Amino acid sequence: MLPDGGAHHLFLGYGRRANDADGNAQNAIKPRGMSGGPLVDLGKLSDPEVLESRASTVPKLVAIVTQRGVGLNLVCTKMSVVRKVLEDTGRL
Repeated sequence: MLPDGGAHHLFLGYGRRANDADGNAQNAIKPRGMSGGPLVDLGKLSDPEVLESRASTVPKLVAIVTQRGVGLNLVCTKMSVVRKVLEDTGRL
């Protein structure tokens, strides 16, 4: 159970199956050793302007993976929380 009820976290779902580059269903790799890894927002890659390279996206670090949660979810701590802790402890 998370101390804030999950308000300061993002939950990244994953499945037991995934599709390869040709669209064929394959067994997915279990996400082990992900703690400390980044969760990056790459922007709206489906935007036609971006697809046609007339516009660009700016990747943003939005969270850090902290643990594997209940079910098929990774629990990620939002960067706003990480930043506040660093500021409050004088490390930023």
